[in-house]
Amino acid sequence: MAEIYLESFMQYLSDEKGLKDASVRAGKKEAERFGEYLDSEGIRNISDLLPSSYQRYLEKEAKVMGTAAFNRLKSCMRSYFRFLNSRRLISYYDSFVEETDAFMKNDTGQSPQDTGKDGEARADILDYAQLRALFEAPDDGSFTGIRDRAMLELIYSAALRAEEVLSLRVSDLDLQLNICFLRHSPFEREMAPFGSRARRALEAYLTMMKGFFTARDDVLFLNQNGQPMSRQGLWKMISKHGKNAGIDRPVSVSMLRDSFAAHLMENGADALQTAYALGLKGSSFASRLGTDQGTRSGTGGDKSFRKARELEN
Repeated sequence: MAEIYLESFMQYLSDEKGLKDASVRAGKKEAERFGEYLDSEGIRNISDLLPSSYQRYLEKEAKVMGTAAFNRLKSCMRSYFRFLNSRRLISYYDSFVEETDAFMKNDTGQSPQDTGKDGEARADILDYAQLRALFEAPDDGSFTGIRDRAMLELIYSAALRAEEVLSLRVSDLDLQLNICFLRHSPFEREMAPFGSRARRALEAYLTMMKGFFTARDDVLFLNQNGQPMSRQGLWKMISKHGKNAGIDRPVSVSMLRDSFAAHLMENGADALQTAYALGLKGSSFASRLGTDQGTRSGTGGDKSFRKARELEN
């Protein structure tokens, strides 16, 4: 059976979360069910789990569960992934949490995600018109509006994960080269380029915040109380602007990343180039984007990235 760290998870629920025995047993049941799914997928250790495999699990369970039961499953999975992340047992923690939060059942018991002819779940993609509406939804006359637009534009243009945008510091930005530096450890940084739309939004935010930042090592994106923005605050912000933009489904960080990837490949970038742009180790996500990887291999380059980042059709 797949290694899912069941006993440690139960102890986490009991000792660290303070849950009662009935809730611990419910968590154990859902973790065991998930372990059975991992076995069926040939995944022997939870550390090997990819977001695409987890999305297929949600798709599968949504078809057989009622809404209340499915919501309980989602709650248990959030706790399970928090436990795994606290023990450094998984990668892609943000993607797992975002998939859990964004996944919803419709009245037929199917997920809102599209599926290909092979039945595999595909990413939910925003088109250019929807992205423009989303980026223009924040009020550019307010602190939160200017900040929100800068965050939305940057997340899409640099394909940032939630933890990456929330951990950015002022010193991580180079607006002359259109690059932000992502800190994976005290000794490791990764460059993430972004486009001119994102640069202009960041310039507006930094101009507004001039004099507020006291050091270049200050956290870049702050809430209205002057504290670093939280993951929940980010999720609420994106969800609110998605609704205001008239988008008929929940918008998430992973949706913006998937949309950027899809637009790159539409404009000629191949799967490997796109994987690198998203900070992924491979290109297995290509089928999830509804794109035949390799058909345009080698024909990408700067033009593909420029057109995607500037929302050029």
